[in-house]
Parts: sequence; structure tokens; C-alpha cells
Amino acid sequence: MKRLLLAIFVSSLFFAGCAAEKAQQASQVVKPEVKQYVVDQIKQGKEEGEIDKQFFVNEIQAKKPSNVQIIDVRTPFEFAAGHFEGAQHIYINDIYKEKGCESVLSRIPKDKFVVFVCATGARAGEMWSGLKEDCKADVSKMYYLNANVVYQGIGKAQVK
Repeated sequence: MKRLLLAIFVSSLFFAGCAAEKAQQASQVVKPEVKQYVVDQIKQGKEEGEIDKQFFVNEIQAKKPSNVQIIDVRTPFEFAAGHFEGAQHIYINDIYKEKGCESVLSRIPKDKFVVFVCATGARAGEMWSGLKEDCKADVSKMYYLNANVVYQGIGKAQVK
């Protein structure tokens, strides 16, 4: 009887060890590396600082490159009602009436391309121009979308 109990005990230790080893191997499975899409450069539109509208739609909006930040300059109410997926909000008035150049520039990523957007392109262009002229910022990686945009909710924006 003792031999039978000893045999059962040894067998259970053996099977428990195998199960633990398989669980450890399963947790060490290497997942394939997911490469993020990036753009090497931004296609310039007709005016200085303007991004090409089709490039924006096809490359920025559709593929969402990890090295491009969309910044919405509309009012807080407009932004809350709808904006591009992943867009950051910096209200245009912050540069002139509220917080000033330093505050606005501190919120703009330095390691990415930046595209300012609004509803028609006017305020986005004003933000770009204000940073360049009034704040004396380096706008070499900053652009604005000069297009009509219809916002239909969070993450739902259509460029016209």
C-alpha cells in the first residue's frame, strides 16, 4: 500500500512538473514585432506651411503615422463635439489671448511632424503663422491643413 501511494505521489509530481514547464514555455512565446507606420516627409501644399490635402487624407488620416501629431485649434466646445482620431487640442486663442507662445510651444511635440487643423483651414493657418511670426518658432516640421472639414463625432472627421 505504501508503495502504491509513493508511486501515485511521484507520478503526480512528474505530471505537475511537466505542466509547469509547458506553462512557462507558453508564457515565453515571442510575439512578432509590430512595426509602426511613419512618414519620411510631408508633401507641401501650394502655400508655405500648407500640407497637401490628398497627402493628408491618404497618408495621415488613413494610415495614422506614429511620427505625426494632429493638433486641433478650434474651440474647446468644437473639439469636444468631434475631432480627428488621436488629435491633441490646443485652442488658437491660447497663443494670443490666454497663455502665450511659451505655453503653446511647450505642448507641441518636438520629435514629430505636426499638422494643425480646424474647420476651414483659416484658424489652422493662423496658428502656424502665429508660431512662425509672433513666437519666432521653428516651423520646419509644422504644417496646417487648408481644407473644409466636417466633424461628426470623436474620431470621425471628413475632409472636403
